Amino acid sequence: MRLRLTDGTTTLTSGTDFELRRYTPQAPQLDTQEAARAGADGAEVYGATYRNVTESAAIYLDADDEYAGGVVANARSTLATIHRMFEQARHRQRTGMGARVWVEHQVEDGDDWYRSELLAGRVVMDDAKLRYGLQLLGEHIELVLLWTRRFFWEYAATAAGVTDALEVPLNGATGGAAITNDAGNTLDIDAADVVGDLPAPLRLEVTNTDASAARHYTIYVAHNVYSEPGDFAHHLAGGSTSTGSGSEVLLYTWSLTTAMLEDLAGNIARLMMLMSSVWPNTLWLRWAVYWSLTRLWESGWMQQTGQGLKDLAAAPLPPKLVEGAGVAPSALELRLYGRGATGVPYTITWLQIVPVDSWRVLQPVGYGLAQNTRVVDDAITGQVWSDGWGAGTYTPHYTARGNPIMVRPGLDQRLYVLVNTDTGTSVDGRTSTVRAYYRPRRLLL
Repeated sequence: MRLRLTDGTTTLTSGTDFELRRYTPQAPQLDTQEAARAGADGAEVYGATYRNVTESAAIYLDADDEYAGGVVANARSTLATIHRMFEQARHRQRTGMGARVWVEHQVEDGDDWYRSELLAGRVVMDDAKLRYGLQLLGEHIELVLLWTRRFFWEYAATAAGVTDALEVPLNGATGGAAITNDAGNTLDIDAADVVGDLPAPLRLEVTNTDASAARHYTIYVAHNVYSEPGDFAHHLAGGSTSTGSGSEVLLYTWSLTTAMLEDLAGNIARLMMLMSSVWPNTLWLRWAVYWSLTRLWESGWMQQTGQGLKDLAAAPLPPKLVEGAGVAPSALELRLYGRGATGVPYTITWLQIVPVDSWRVLQPVGYGLAQNTRVVDDAITGQVWSDGWGAGTYTPHYTARGNPIMVRPGLDQRLYVLVNTDTGTSVDGRTSTVRAYYRPRRLLL
């Protein structure tokens, strides 16, 4: 077993800077919140949160020479470094400034290193041994390190010292997956390619490989796990349509087959539409889901203008999933209604019904991605940036909204990536390359 403390610049390692006498990683406790609503029997759990872990490690510090200040001099140097790291960890949590401090653990030689972020810590000396002079026997000083850390461990490095996050194979391969802004915008992740105990944040890199003059602008990323990500037919053709007067008229209808609804499994789906003609600013749209003549669900009215990729609300499909019914859901219709802009023809290139267990939108401040530049959404560090503009430079002009994408171990899952452009043109079939990385997370090593 080996242990080290590091802030990325300074590292203290057991067997070199100190001797590890005893350390047992502790499992986190779990806080659960049970239902208290009227009629509940108290068994329902609607919230469960892991607590950060407080634990200890017993170490001793060696001297380089005979006792004549040697033990004390070496102990003071190492002890001062430990105290500085603990203070740095506390300062980081309080202000968000400064480097993170990690405790890193390797169970056996040849294993990967895993790390957990330190939040606070202190050093305790055995008072009895100090009082009777036993600290100095054998030329070492015994200490106990008490710290509070995150409740999980995450991959830090291989035994050989490779420290970058692990690449996630997309569509069965590493090195970057090519996608297009149409039915080919999906990225499958196999269950065996995500290891660990817990969901882990994803670092996603999207590079604009399209040769058109239009730039990548807003980038939409959906993550789907709990529908049937490998089977669902998410890309539906559109067509030409037009509104009538200012009253509501039916613009277009898409069939939702029994197979589609079974694959969606009651999940929330984003309705993403590509409009390839200019829509006037007097146009209002809304969705409805029908079974025969019965309207089961409808959205509110949404004003639309211009052209390009449109994020037109979210819908549960089917509107209510009946579990255990023993039969499949009946086929439904998804209808698009509009009002305003009398007699103006419109073209709907396609509709994508994108199931979302999590949803992420990357939005630039004014300036999109030119060809061969990329945006990096690094949920591991909580940072977003773009690069490729010049050698060794980046810009933080992209922002992100929505929860981070968290890959789940042992489950098949799919990413959907869609890109709008700065002009709303050259959207259909637009090309990108995507790479993904993660650090597996574990509760215990």
